[in-house]
Amino acid sequence: MLLGSIVSKKEEILNRITIKKINQYRYTLQNISTNIEQDKVYQKNYNGFYRVRFYNKEYYRLHYSYLQSIKQNKSITYAEIIKELSEMTGRLEVSFSSKILATIDPNAAPLDKYVLKNLGLKIPYFNAENRMDKCIILYHDVNSKIKLMVNDSRFNELKLSFQKRFPEFNFTDIKIMDLYLWQYRQ
Repeated sequence: MLLGSIVSKKEEILNRITIKKINQYRYTLQNISTNIEQDKVYQKNYNGFYRVRFYNKEYYRLHYSYLQSIKQNKSITYAEIIKELSEMTGRLEVSFSSKILATIDPNAAPLDKYVLKNLGLKIPYFNAENRMDKCIILYHDVNSKIKLMVNDSRFNELKLSFQKRFPEFNFTDIKIMDLYLWQYRQ
């Protein structure tokens, strides 16, 4: 049902995906080899695409330092990232952990409030028992649902429309579906 609705609204959705946003995403992927801790242009693009808004400069520094330290680890998991960030910051960074992984692995979808809403999912409450474990399960649920959509024959229509609209961008199927879900409004 959701995928059918997205297909029927694909042009409307594509109109909401701006060149600026997808250029920011492409920049973060193409320039991951930079020194993320030092490269202010990289940080600006990363912050712009993912809408990063941290509390203070130290939190930004920790975030970029961590991303810099793991960016070559192609086998790192969401569970490892969320646990390590939690140990570093004392906070459970549900969304930002997924954004770090999506930056390292373009076949991983980030958790986003719109994507979650469109998939009928929610981040566990702040005081939920075993919250970290529930967040890890949620992350896998989101990615499983997106993979199911990508494997559906109707996804080909979405992919072709995306590629026709944005021929200069060569994104993974997961990222294309994620972008549709991100901009889909019911």
